[in-house]
Amino acid sequence: MLKEEPVIHLINAYHPVLWLQNQETGLNTVPVNCKLDEKNRILVISGPNAGGKSIALKTIGLFQLMLQCGLLIPTSAKSSFVLKETLLGDIGDNQSIEDGLSTYSSRLIKMKYFLEHAGPKALFLIDEFGTGSDPDMGGALAEIILNKLNASKAQGVVTTHFTNLKLLANQEEGIFNGCMLFNSRSLKPLYQLQIGEPGSSFTFEVACKIGLPENIIEEARQKISAERIKMDQLLHQLQQEKNTQIRLKRDLIKQMGKATAEKREFRELNDQLEDKIAKTNEQREEKQKLMEFGRKLMSLTQEWTHNKNKKEVIHKFVKLAGYELQKKKLQEEFERSETFRQIKISEVKEKIQVGSAVLLLKSRETGIVFQLNEKKAVVRFGRVDIQVGLEKLEVVAEKNMTVAKANHK
Repeated sequence: MLKEEPVIHLINAYHPVLWLQNQETGLNTVPVNCKLDEKNRILVISGPNAGGKSIALKTIGLFQLMLQCGLLIPTSAKSSFVLKETLLGDIGDNQSIEDGLSTYSSRLIKMKYFLEHAGPKALFLIDEFGTGSDPDMGGALAEIILNKLNASKAQGVVTTHFTNLKLLANQEEGIFNGCMLFNSRSLKPLYQLQIGEPGSSFTFEVACKIGLPENIIEEARQKISAERIKMDQLLHQLQQEKNTQIRLKRDLIKQMGKATAEKREFRELNDQLEDKIAKTNEQREEKQKLMEFGRKLMSLTQEWTHNKNKKEVIHKFVKLAGYELQKKKLQEEFERSETFRQIKISEVKEKIQVGSAVLLLKSRETGIVFQLNEKKAVVRFGRVDIQVGLEKLEVVAEKNMTVAKANHK
């Protein structure tokens, strides 16, 4: 969706060319997820070579161009974009023999153009920022240029291996880090963009994977300062911990989903059980009432046989039938009323407490109260905990509490 505020939010964005290519070869395509907004304007992506840094950068730039050309883009409908007046890109090698330009010279000319045209309505993309010159000097110049671009309020994405740019993104407001994840055990890139932390370049790990002799790799390690190695190891460790956290979070979400499903199933079974108990109890009460009515009717039958005043017996019979029906109707109406409910709650609240033995009125089952609030209680019946309204409970007499508790241990 298009927005007025400066937001570029990609959700499950697939580079179309990469996706089509992977479809032909049967490979999985990992989508890009990232967000540039007013607070976090410039994303600095670091990580190993061939890890997907440039693909992530190109996906963002390509989608912006496709959008502004009115083309459909392969991303979630929840993704957000803002139209830009200026699109600036420095991707690939632009050295020119005809113009006498080296790679670094051509990049500096582009940076000069970027600085002149960057602004709040601009989007810039710089691949391998600062390369082509001495790492220390090129890195220092790249840091100053990035600061100036940030001051212009432009939005942008840069990829880099320079440590000073990673540190800048961690300290400077408006610039933030992202890294391409790497499996240090299998020494394979995961092609997944992770926002929030800088990434290690895994220089020696990649060299080891491609089969470069170990003695050469070890000599190269000795050439690097202890601080630099420590920094790279720290980034390496940070990314490993991040991968572990992601895996644990995914497992936790799966377990929570499973627990929620089981809880929902338990509630459904509990509701079915309560309904069944209620129906059984209603049938029992109905049978008791019919038996009582039958006894009274039998008494009237005997009286009919022995009493000569038949009108009096008929009057009693009619009165009995009408009384029973009216009594039943009035009782049912009263038990459905809020007044009856509040009376029952008040009666139970005077006696009930956590640990009380209670009787479920509908089923005549006894249980122990484990939790209690104003209108409901959690009662354990055997091994099952059920939340019950206080009006449906009756506190068991003191003499019966020991027996009830013994049955539920």
